[in-house]
Amino acid sequence: MKTIKYLFIVLFALSVAFTFNSCSKEDTAKTFMVVNKWKPVSKKVIGIESIKDCEKDDVWDFKSDNTYAIRPGNVKCGSEEVKAGTWKLEGSKLTLDGLGIYTVEEASPSELIIKVGTDNVDLTVWTFKVTL
Repeated sequence: MKTIKYLFIVLFALSVAFTFNSCSKEDTAKTFMVVNKWKPVSKKVIGIESIKDCEKDDVWDFKSDNTYAIRPGNVKCGSEEVKAGTWKLEGSKLTLDGLGIYTVEEASPSELIIKVGTDNVDLTVWTFKVTL
């Protein structure tokens, strides 16, 4: 009886360890996908395309040291300056400077889609492509 109980405890501990390990690998892969230089190609606000020409040539640069910089391109939206800070990804929640929280909808080597919204309403959805 003790052997069966011991075996059950070991199997349970192993299954818990594998579960947590697989989640961390998925999170690591998603973090790796976010780390890149991205150009916005679409910005939908409440489902309506609203990206400005001055936003299309900006570069969002997410670095592996958890810093980011949003660099305005040649076409300016007023007196833009580089916006820089820190980012953090937990599961699918992307936080910029501890304040702005986005949901990572998709992260692949060539495309990043993040959104801001409430439970059932996507207020703003950004789509990015990798810069070359």
